[in-house]
Amino acid sequence: MKIGILGAGLSGISAAYFLQDNKEVTAIEILEKEREAGGLCRSFTLGGVPYDIGPHIIFSKDKKILELMLEMLGTNVNRFRRSNKIFYKGRFVKYPFENELSALPQEDRLYCLSSFLDNPYKNYKPQNMLQFFLTTFGEGITNTYLRPYNEKIWKFDPTYMDIQMVERIPKPPAEDIIKSANGVPTEGYLHQLYFYYPKNGGMVTLVKAIASKLNSKVRRL
Repeated sequence: MKIGILGAGLSGISAAYFLQDNKEVTAIEILEKEREAGGLCRSFTLGGVPYDIGPHIIFSKDKKILELMLEMLGTNVNRFRRSNKIFYKGRFVKYPFENELSALPQEDRLYCLSSFLDNPYKNYKPQNMLQFFLTTFGEGITNTYLRPYNEKIWKFDPTYMDIQMVERIPKPPAEDIIKSANGVPTEGYLHQLYFYYPKNGGMVTLVKAIASKLNSKVRRL
């Protein structure tokens, strides 16, 4: 069986890597329009500093996949603890937003806390992304952060986005939200709390590392 793969991005290169040892596969051809592999997982260097076009950290809930990516990078990888911040009304708020509600102005903090604890949407079955935010986080966190953030990221109204990716979004317990509003540190998105990044070359080095493991069955056109 001969297989054709469109694109030499991270998905295409990974597909070839996993398929190449299948005994039924006799040849794999990867069709890529660019001169370099990587697709959206590409990096460029400016002033000696690598910048990423797409993915910018390495993490996974799947332990085997994470171990494989780290194995591919070998010694060219560092481990970091997340320290992201959200700029909101002139203040820096820890990411995820719901884990540092105490950093918000008092009016917004009370809005987020009260609408989470007394949420009229919580028993509804969400049909789109915005409804998921409302049922899970309440109006306050949705309107102050989740809706504008996702509109900025996706350039799309979350009312028209489906819910196929919401399983990856943690649902914070009430006690964590209460602690957060009262200044007690909490953490969310624990699978992202620690992440990895190549020491040199940017994220494209992961694609290159996987590509270096492709055998003679694979040809890139």
